[in-house]
Amino acid sequence: MLIYILNFISIALYGALIKDKKKLVTLISIQLFLILSLRSISVGYVDLITYIEGGEFIATLSFPELLSRLHLLSAAELKWPYSFESGYTLISWLFSFFDIPFQIFLVVYAFFVTLSLGVFVYRYSKDPAFSFLLFIAFNMFTYSFYILRQTLAVCILLWAFHFLIEKKHFKFWLMLFIAFTIHRAAAVFIILYFFRNVRATMKSFERYMILLGAFMLTAPFVYKLVITPLLVMMGRSIYTDLNFSLNVMIIIMLGICFLIYLFNNFTLNFNKYESLMLHALIFAVFLEIIGMCNDVFARIIQFMFIFVIVLIPNLLIKNSRRSQILKFGIYAVMLVFYIYILKDSFIVPYETVFQTGVVV
Repeated sequence: MLIYILNFISIALYGALIKDKKKLVTLISIQLFLILSLRSISVGYVDLITYIEGGEFIATLSFPELLSRLHLLSAAELKWPYSFESGYTLISWLFSFFDIPFQIFLVVYAFFVTLSLGVFVYRYSKDPAFSFLLFIAFNMFTYSFYILRQTLAVCILLWAFHFLIEKKHFKFWLMLFIAFTIHRAAAVFIILYFFRNVRATMKSFERYMILLGAFMLTAPFVYKLVITPLLVMMGRSIYTDLNFSLNVMIIIMLGICFLIYLFNNFTLNFNKYESLMLHALIFAVFLEIIGMCNDVFARIIQFMFIFVIVLIPNLLIKNSRRSQILKFGIYAVMLVFYIYILKDSFIVPYETVFQTGVVV
């Protein structure tokens, strides 16, 4: 656990000491890359075993057999319990075709994840160190150790977000399509396309909060009367169990919304990407409320919630008189929360590939 705590503290120190944004982002990205790429497969093994064994099965397929099993709108036809989308299946097959070990695949994966995150933070965050710390404290870094397909898809969508802001629509749809072939839940990102020109205002934010409050009160009924029949129709009846319960994440997300409302001055001009990020947060809360009924839905919030790592620091800086005091207070709370969630995490204890010497 110590390596994760030292990683967190060192990033906070880098932010205080290094003023050059490019150097700061590069240093932190390299540090995260080393931690993520040099870990043993025993770190997060509970989920990684599915990818390892699924990759071994995919490696037995000839190229014609592979093509016959791929589908654009559904998972590839693989033996149970492997349910990978066609894009990830193709990537796995290519690595096996060139006889590249899974451990090397994890290094390539770590490079893409940290590169995508670093470029995104460099482009949009006004406080990069704070953004990286939020990425860690909100468990996103932890997920990247073993929830591979979803993390890959989220990182691809970070590029899609940039193309959407730059009005490069073809590249946006291309990135979205690629992300969808890695993890079908990436389709929720389409929603942001329709809000690309909608600017956030105090009145609109208030309306969103009222709607979310009303939806939270009626969510069990909506889930039972609307979502459950849709899941049955789609052949996903295994996801229809209703177990409505409050969770830590919804409390955090509602708390973020409250703090944004309390501390942010909506008379200040929101730029285009901050408005889009605020809408992404609202959609993430909406998904998490559904997730209170069925935690399967809660897993897809990262496709929208990832943007708070830039939104929070940027909005805090807009309130410069209070930003430093608030920031250090938030750092302290984040560190305590991070240590708490690490206690039962799949990535503890940390072990390097050199300690095990295992290359699968």
